[in-house]
Amino acid sequence: DKYAEGGLNCRMAPTDLPSANTSIQIGARMKSVAHYRGCGPSDELKALTELENKIDDIAGTEKWIR
Repeated sequence: DKYAEGGLNCRMAPTDLPSANTSIQIGARMKSVAHYRGCGPSDELKALTELENKIDDIAGTEKWIR
């Protein structure tokens, strides 16, 4: 899935905001989501952002970017 400017879930977006790319693989099945965080608010994108933030918390990403 892709949530980026011009897509169905991101009709108008400011520029120069962060993006998140999330992937998971279970056996032979794989799912990837590209998310430009400049997309407008929606329940779907709010839940996706919460998942991305939770993954960062668990992985300890902050120590690498601060």
